[in-house]
Amino acid sequence: MPSANVWKAWSIPVDVVSMRHKLCGLLNRLTRNNFDSVCCKIVEWAIAVERTGDLHTLAVLVHDVFDRGVSDHVRCRLYASLCQRVIDELEGERSRWKKVDVYHIGNLVHSFETDIRLLAHDEFHRMLSTEDPSKLSASMSFAGELLVHGVILSEDLQDIVDILFKYVESDDEERVVALCRLLGRLVSAFDAYRVLASLNIVERVERALKIESLSQRTRYLLMSMLEQVVFPRPQDAFSSIRERVEVYGVDLDDSDAGSIGEEEEELEDDRVRRTCMSCATTFLLKHDVSAVQSLFGILRPIHHTVLVQEFITAALHGNDVADAATVGSILSAIAGDSLLSALTAQLVWLEDTTLDVPRAPQLMASLLHGAGLNLPGVEQMATQVIPSSSPILQSLLTGMRVLQDSPDSTTDTQDHSLEGRRLNRFERDF
Repeated sequence: MPSANVWKAWSIPVDVVSMRHKLCGLLNRLTRNNFDSVCCKIVEWAIAVERTGDLHTLAVLVHDVFDRGVSDHVRCRLYASLCQRVIDELEGERSRWKKVDVYHIGNLVHSFETDIRLLAHDEFHRMLSTEDPSKLSASMSFAGELLVHGVILSEDLQDIVDILFKYVESDDEERVVALCRLLGRLVSAFDAYRVLASLNIVERVERALKIESLSQRTRYLLMSMLEQVVFPRPQDAFSSIRERVEVYGVDLDDSDAGSIGEEEEELEDDRVRRTCMSCATTFLLKHDVSAVQSLFGILRPIHHTVLVQEFITAALHGNDVADAATVGSILSAIAGDSLLSALTAQLVWLEDTTLDVPRAPQLMASLLHGAGLNLPGVEQMATQVIPSSSPILQSLLTGMRVLQDSPDSTTDTQDHSLEGRRLNRFERDF
C-alpha cells in the first residue's frame, strides 16, 4: 500500500523553521483592513504544506494558528475567519487537482480541517481544568467563533458544554462566565437558532435557574444568558449590500452607491458597539484594565465615545457603587475628551435609567466623583440637560456633595445589609 508521504510531482518540501517565522509575522499583521491580503499568503503556506503530505509540518501550522486564536481574544473572530478561509481554499485546491487526477482526494485523515477539530477538542478540554479564568474565557470565546464559522461542529462542543453546565450547577462563577463567553458568540451566528437548539441551551439554562443555592452573580449571568438565547440576534449572512449584490448578480444603480457606504458604516458601528458592550461587561467581572486600554487603542477616535458610553451604562446597570467609582477612574485616565461628551449624553438619559435602576443618580455621582470631577463642574453640566426642578438632579448633586465632604464614603454608601454583594435589577425578585 503506498505511503501517505510518497513523493508526488506537485509536492515541494517546506522548511518548518522558515514557515513558522513567516507565519508568525503574518499572524501579527492580521487586521480587519488587510485581512484578504494577509489571508491569501497564509493560504499559500497551507496549500504548500498539504501538498507535501508531511504530518508534522501540518500539525505545526495548525497549532500556530489555533494558539494565536486562543491567546489573542480581541481578534479571535479574525482568526476563526482565517481558519474558515483556509479550509475553503484547501477544498477548492483539491477540486482543481481532481481535474488532473480523478482519484485525487487528499489525506482525509490528516488535513487542516480534521487536525484543527481534534486539536480544538483536546485543548478546550484541557482549558476546563485551568486555574486562570482569563485563559478559560478566551478559549471559550474562540470555541464559539470556530463553531459560528463552521470550522468545528456542534458535536465537537457537546461534551464541553455538558461539563460547563455541571460547573454551573455547583455555582462555579468563573466557569459560568466562560459559558457566557461561549454562548455570547453563538447567539450572533447566522443559524443561531439551530446551533442553540442542537446544544439544548434553553432547557439547560432554565433547569439551572431552578437551583436555589446559586449565588446572585451566577443567577444574574444565567438570566441574562437566557434572554439572549431565547431571543438571539443573528448577524446578516452578508456583511454589506455590495457583497449581497455580487452573490445574487443584481446590477447596482449609481443612486445605490451612496447607500452601500452608509450601510457598511452602520454595520461597523453595530459591531463596535457590541465589542464595547462585551468589554464593559467583562471589565466589571474581572477589572482587567489592560483589556480596556488595548481596545481603546484599537478603536478609531470616532468610536471612543461609544466605548465610554457602554462602560457608563454597564456601571449604572451593575448597581454597584464601588464599580461605578472604578469605571469613572479608569475612563478619566484613558478617555480624555471623549468622557465629557459621553457623560453629557448619559445625563440626558439619567431619568429613564432611574426607572430600571432606582439608585442611578447615586451611582452616577460615584462615577463622576471617581472621574475626578468637582461639584461646580458637575452642576454646570447637569443643569444644561436636566430640569432644575427634577428630583433626579437634586439626588445627583446631593450624592456629589456627600462624596466631596467624605472622600472615603464610597464604600459606606453601599447596602451593608447585603454584605457587599453586587445588586442587580433581578435581585429584587429573588
